[in-house]
Amino acid sequence: MERQRAEAEKRRRQAAFAAALAKAREALYSQRLHEASDSAEALCAAYPEEPAASEFLSEVREYLAAQRRLEAINQATQSARALMKEKRLDDAREVLEAGLRAYPRDTGICRLMEIVNTLAAAQERARKIGRSSGGLTAWLMTVTWTKRCGW
Repeated sequence: MERQRAEAEKRRRQAAFAAALAKAREALYSQRLHEASDSAEALCAAYPEEPAASEFLSEVREYLAAQRRLEAINQATQSARALMKEKRLDDAREVLEAGLRAYPRDTGICRLMEIVNTLAAAQERARKIGRSSGGLTAWLMTVTWTKRCGW
């Protein structure tokens, strides 16, 4: 009789755990991250003997870390793009360098850094050409003036 009662209690706990785990997974898959995290911690506290509880908690923590990473990368790239539109390429480069220090293998940040570097080099070339053409313009004006004056 005692054994049957223990078996029934075990089945009830397993069913309750399975239902709670399913509800917690639904919260995670529905992007209700705070609820999923709270549920995962509650599952670990209530069912410490269940390896699936700690596995789910690890899954939730990994998902939250990935979410934070994506948000940080998106913020860095959006900030850099806004600075690029304002032609503040040095500032954009600083933002991207900080992003690369935090996430050195992120291809999106790397590609945007390449674009910033290419734009900065083009901007520098244009500036140099502008200086050169300014000198050329002054020289042409001098020659023209000299010819008009008959010198």
